Amino acid sequence: MAAFYLPSFVGKDHAIKSINAAKDLLEVTGHVDQNGPWIPVGVGVHTGVAWIGAVGSSEQVTDITALGDSVNVAARLASLAGTGEILISDEAFNQAELPRSGLSEQLLELKGKSEPTRVWSMRVKNQLNQTIID
Repeated sequence: MAAFYLPSFVGKDHAIKSINAAKDLLEVTGHVDQNGPWIPVGVGVHTGVAWIGAVGSSEQVTDITALGDSVNVAARLASLAGTGEILISDEAFNQAELPRSGLSEQLLELKGKSEPTRVWSMRVKNQLNQTIID
């Protein structure tokens, strides 16, 4: 699954809105419940230039898609995120102007990238304020 937070539609605070949506996704899938999630998911968030367009024929649009390096980075982060984890690229993190306290920073080797990618890891908390670890 992918979600797109286009600045032209959601405003200049698109990065923080996407991170908040990632938190909401983990909450509604049970990652804050004492018994654990009903579906284990992790999320990747990245910001950058992408090409967005309709796919289909001239008679019928069958899908909307996004292409480009930024889309690939977000997909790679999502595939590396552990259960209950949000991996946020340095670009999205800086755009969202998040505080660094309580988050872990790491460098990840992503397929198709020649240099390591700096990411920040965020986890949701349950009602007892315990970090949910996979």
